[in-house]
Amino acid sequence: EIDIPPSLQVNEMFVNRLPLAGSGPWWVGFPKSRFIKDQKQATAWKAIIIRKYISNVAGQVTESPSVSLYVRQKQPDGQGSYIDALITPPEGVQELNQGDTFDLNIEWITFPYSS
Repeated sequence: EIDIPPSLQVNEMFVNRLPLAGSGPWWVGFPKSRFIKDQKQATAWKAIIIRKYISNVAGQVTESPSVSLYVRQKQPDGQGSYIDALITPPEGVQELNQGDTFDLNIEWITFPYSS
């Protein structure tokens, strides 16, 4: 579990390409994150389960994913943040080229705040 610094601003990255340890599946969730409801979208907690990850970039094979976390939205009082995750290439990869591959098995889960 990673605590979210309250000083972070919208679109600010606070975890960059963190390799997830061990063998899968890997669970990335945001139990303390809460999206501000507007008229355009439903609101829910979300989670990602990565059941399989294999990347082959420039001949370098990696079998565990890396994630980056950033602030997507702030609560009006500035005390809470809604966090989003990106599954990212391994640290050190600056570009992808023809022949680079990613083999993933991912589940995206949403849990409505209320029903």
